[in-house]
Amino acid sequence: MSVFGRSGLLGVLNGIEYGFYDLDLSYIVMPFFAWLVAGSSKFVVNSIKAKQLAFGLIGYGGMPSTHSAIVSSMVALIAFKEGVEHPAFGVAIALAFIVLLDANSLRNQVGKHAKAINVLNKDNDLPDLRERMGHSKLELLGGIVVGIVTAYFVHLVFNSLRFIAKRFSSLSNSNSLLSLLSTLTLQQRWLLLTFMGLKIALLWFVPLTGDEAYFIVWGQDLSLGYYDHPPAVGWVLYLLSGIADNLVVYRSFAFLAAIAIAYLLYQTLRLHPKVEKITAFYVAMAFLVSPISLMFVVTANDTVLVFFSVLGFFYYAKTLAQPTLVNALLAGLFLGMAFLSKYFAVFMLLGLFGYSLIYIKQYGWKLISFMVLIVLLFVAENLYFNATHCWNNILFNFFSRTTQSTFEIGNVLSYIAMIIGLLSPLGLYYLIQQARQAKPQQDMTLLPVMRQVLFASLPLLSILLLVSLTNPVGLHWPLLAVSLLYVLYALLPQQKLEVLYLFNGYISVVIGIVLLVALSFVDQLIPATQKHHVAVYTQPEKVCAQLPKSTFFTLGYSSQSALSYHCQNDDIHVFMSVSKFGREDDKKTNFKAMAGQDLKVFMTDEKDIKKMRPFFDNLAVETLKISDEVSYYLVEGKHFNYELYREQILKAVNENFYTAPEWFPKLSTSCGFKEKYDFK
Repeated sequence: MSVFGRSGLLGVLNGIEYGFYDLDLSYIVMPFFAWLVAGSSKFVVNSIKAKQLAFGLIGYGGMPSTHSAIVSSMVALIAFKEGVEHPAFGVAIALAFIVLLDANSLRNQVGKHAKAINVLNKDNDLPDLRERMGHSKLELLGGIVVGIVTAYFVHLVFNSLRFIAKRFSSLSNSNSLLSLLSTLTLQQRWLLLTFMGLKIALLWFVPLTGDEAYFIVWGQDLSLGYYDHPPAVGWVLYLLSGIADNLVVYRSFAFLAAIAIAYLLYQTLRLHPKVEKITAFYVAMAFLVSPISLMFVVTANDTVLVFFSVLGFFYYAKTLAQPTLVNALLAGLFLGMAFLSKYFAVFMLLGLFGYSLIYIKQYGWKLISFMVLIVLLFVAENLYFNATHCWNNILFNFFSRTTQSTFEIGNVLSYIAMIIGLLSPLGLYYLIQQARQAKPQQDMTLLPVMRQVLFASLPLLSILLLVSLTNPVGLHWPLLAVSLLYVLYALLPQQKLEVLYLFNGYISVVIGIVLLVALSFVDQLIPATQKHHVAVYTQPEKVCAQLPKSTFFTLGYSSQSALSYHCQNDDIHVFMSVSKFGREDDKKTNFKAMAGQDLKVFMTDEKDIKKMRPFFDNLAVETLKISDEVSYYLVEGKHFNYELYREQILKAVNENFYTAPEWFPKLSTSCGFKEKYDFK
């Protein structure tokens, strides 16, 4: 049988177990693993300090000490496995002591000699010697800590693998998730691996999008809220930036969130004994390889919304099924974070509140009231931000975005088709077929968690249907609702769930391949007249190389955010924008203070240059050649006319986006934009 089969996997594990007993591989792995962790940590620390990827600082010197980590890891591993009384521990201590002394003394002297030699050779055409060679005592201590921690980790991992090797046979006969994964056929396993591989490729190769860059910019400035939406996505990206300011790190949240959501769907169904584990497993797997999951490549506010919503819903359902104060607390916290992710969560919260009221006698009011109280704390945080920031979130989401609405039947049909596609056409067909064939009060009886899902999902889907009457609905808007509705597929028999898993997986694989092929031929697919719109995102290195490192402006938030990230320049701002989207930069600019100054503006279209002329005495245009087909323009305007800019641009921005209707409650008179530009 293939190594992917059960006997093959058992054979591998048995071989590992044999290796552990006769040749402890942890001693071979340990120094390399310590070197990898210490080197990676040093690269991250250096990159954070340099605010760019510090490939030039790889090597000797820096925090933590790699040599210290390597020798300390072996000392610690011997101590963990053999004890401090073992002779090998003494030998390891002696070796580590010598390495630490040399790192703090001898290698520091070598660094000083290199520095002196470089001074002497400054007039000669000779390469400079590396001056960073030794370590401070703090860097040595950092290396020792890394060594001990990695040794403990390796010790635990190898002990755990030994335990797994011993117990795998018994586990394979149980109903654990491990055993359920082992029941997948060879086709199902290869489909899962292919899907995950394609998703990782998309995570790696999809260019940074404008919205994604915009949220990353949020994460650079921790705040109680931001212009467009509540702050949760900014908080998540802020935490991720502490690991590394790297696009793959930011996107890893979306990748892991899809796996977590699939697991939460499994656990939600397992709250009810009537749902068999194999049924819950295939529902989760059908979601994991679905086009919905494929969309979880970019970390945006919808990604964070679905994650916290499903997590909050799970603990809400668990509170009702297994009522404890801890479950209620976690439900309130995660549902509150869902609210702070995006206002779409309001409709889920109202649906769950309605369900709670209907069944209040069955579940009791105490824990439900506690959950509501916790959620209201998050609502209060958002209301405080809005009251002190011109009601930004409220005005944008409920007023600015609803202007210029007209009825189009195409929007409605597109919305319906979108929901069918996201939920899986085959899955919906199976549900309808199951309902027709079901006997009364038997097969299609809804479990409590399924009723809860309907209460949580249908309000949002209904609202979006109404929105589609006058506006197009974005593909990402219903993600929260359709993700939860996957719970309903537990009504299907296992055979149909397995087919649904394969159907979803193959559809996603086709979509993923098409996207990767399109990315490979993006230059050929985009018309020449449109290439200037995308080069900012597909060729950022060439663009950044020709842009100033100092302050300049763009004409939109998308290019501003993307260039800010790629060029590692926090002094890029937005000029002349009267758009309702992406106005977070209004907080960072003060055009009043720029009166009379010379300003540089980056433009992707030559036709836009004339729009600048009224606000300056004269313009100097520099052409930036990106490729044979794409040229950009860096326009320097002389003597900025603030008064005219205020009258023609800022006044319209104030009236459209910072002024609430007369009937709106006046809870606060504070509005930084109005105060900055003297608007009443």
